[in-house]
Amino acid sequence: MKVTVKNLSEIYPTLDQSILPKSVQQDEYDFIEGILDSYGDDETFTKLADRFCERLTKALEATSSGNNKTSRKVTKATPNANPQKAVVPKKPIKIIEKLTKKKTKKTTKSVKEKVEKPKPKAVEKIPADVAIIKRYVNLHKKDKTKKQILDFIKAIQKAIAEKVLRKSDKYAEQIQNIQKQLTKCYRNMSNWVLIELDKKTLEQYKAIVNSVVVSDSVKLFKSFLKWMSAPDKDSATLILTKCQCPTTDLEKSVVRTLKTYIKNGEYDISEQELNGICDAVGVSGLGEVDDDDDNDFSDYQKKKNAQNAGIVNSEDFARMQFDTLKLTGDYQKIIGTPSTNFVAMVFGCPGSGKTTFCLKLAEYLCKNHDKNVLFSTIEEGINHTFQEKLKRMQAIHPNLSIADFLPDDLEQFDVVILDSVNTFGFDSKKLRSLCDVYPDKIFIWIFQTTKNGVFRGSQEYQHDCDVVIEVKNGVATTENHKNRFGANGIFEIF
Repeated sequence: MKVTVKNLSEIYPTLDQSILPKSVQQDEYDFIEGILDSYGDDETFTKLADRFCERLTKALEATSSGNNKTSRKVTKATPNANPQKAVVPKKPIKIIEKLTKKKTKKTTKSVKEKVEKPKPKAVEKIPADVAIIKRYVNLHKKDKTKKQILDFIKAIQKAIAEKVLRKSDKYAEQIQNIQKQLTKCYRNMSNWVLIELDKKTLEQYKAIVNSVVVSDSVKLFKSFLKWMSAPDKDSATLILTKCQCPTTDLEKSVVRTLKTYIKNGEYDISEQELNGICDAVGVSGLGEVDDDDDNDFSDYQKKKNAQNAGIVNSEDFARMQFDTLKLTGDYQKIIGTPSTNFVAMVFGCPGSGKTTFCLKLAEYLCKNHDKNVLFSTIEEGINHTFQEKLKRMQAIHPNLSIADFLPDDLEQFDVVILDSVNTFGFDSKKLRSLCDVYPDKIFIWIFQTTKNGVFRGSQEYQHDCDVVIEVKNGVATTENHKNRFGANGIFEIF
């Protein structure tokens, strides 16, 4: 019998797994069943499904060739017969996708050994298998559409087809498990799904992700290339803090170029040096970006790739997918659905609730979006009063850090809140340079206001922000204020 995509779902559940070769066993079938909705629409998925049917047809032909050791008749169960055991299809998973784990007896030790975390290995480029695992970990406790899950499955299949991912990879087993779980999730979900990973698996995968880190030199080169698109002295000074002791010729070239610009307002770098820097971060030539969505490309590369796209047809533009932060409740009403690297300005009179609002927002981002947040406050400072405020608001979270200064290196944080910009003494150029050096961060600037209720400082502050939030008498609002994300609501703080 010839197996096709039309009769596959009827034939396969009746087959004995023990006689099937590995290439057509249950795990492979589960994946194929999950992509059948895209059969005919997606070329890669169509080929995969057809190949599976061909392999299964050959396997069934081989079992019916007369070899009793490997052959088996497919029969229907009757009251008078002893039917052979059929494989029962697995039950659908819940919409909240959770990895299964074996139950093990808990053992207690009288003495707890303190295990030091291994230092991450510095690499020039994150390996493809680690990049996939990182993307999977980032799904945890987030809402995703059916298309987003399918796009992830396609990305894995594309990487496998192009030999970017191989069976010999260190984490090939984890990639196979991720592919299996995503397929189950896609097959059983509705339009939306809340992804929740098993705690033990999440910890294991996070350990894998944290085992490697992009080397300091590559980070330096990425910041330098981003700086070249809009050079200024403040950004140059900030980048120099990342490379106090250059060792390689390329690092020395970057440092020399930045110092020359700070001194003279001009810079000069040879084509050979620039090509070397581009090669180090995965950019071809003088700015042509390698097209690979599955690798851990820098924001500079992604933006440059978008710039190289040139003119985009409006219909194509309407179909483009952009990363957004899916806020909920009052936060969605006042901010909307922002990009993952937005800049917000919060202003109000003393005692109006600015700091309280931003602390509530910080705790929300930590708890609901797994963001690492730095709340840098000179306004309040690290003291007993601020400690009591945190406790009273129940804004204590392992992902929330407090400082009474702004660290030189902000890489470890996803969100940076400054309270207040006026007290820090930062002008608009300084804030702009922070955004340039860390283009993937969320920045929230808190401003003091004058007696008339107008924030102190240049109007340039407002121009550089995506959303402006006014806080007055315990109420935050974006009504009658700039908001690129369309929301126009209020948030009652207290």
